[in-house]
Amino acid sequence: MPHCVIEITEKIIQKLDTSTLMKDSAQAIYSLNCFQANDIKVRLIPIEYSFMGIEEEDHAFVAAEIFIFDNKTKEQVNLLSDTLQAVLEKHCKSFHPKLSIKTRVSFLNEHYKRFKTI
Repeated sequence: MPHCVIEITEKIIQKLDTSTLMKDSAQAIYSLNCFQANDIKVRLIPIEYSFMGIEEEDHAFVAAEIFIFDNKTKEQVNLLSDTLQAVLEKHCKSFHPKLSIKTRVSFLNEHYKRFKTI
């Protein structure tokens, strides 16, 4: 834990060095000293189709969601969000005139389950 899922419209993803974006995102999360390096997972999902407003508009977005357990302080959560947001803006903000970049932190609880092979 944590899982960082980044959705990016194809208009932006075509212009990015996705490997560097994912590595920088993982490094930013790790730099907070809240997580073990090997526990950080970053996934990038290209969004081929999206729609905004009532009529089709030329737009693009980058949306990151970080899933963590709910044992972090408010300060740690805010720093996590701010740090990842800064990475996304650094990598993406100049690629489209109508661009939204957002970061959200979501909490997992005791109902989170996983299967792991040994």
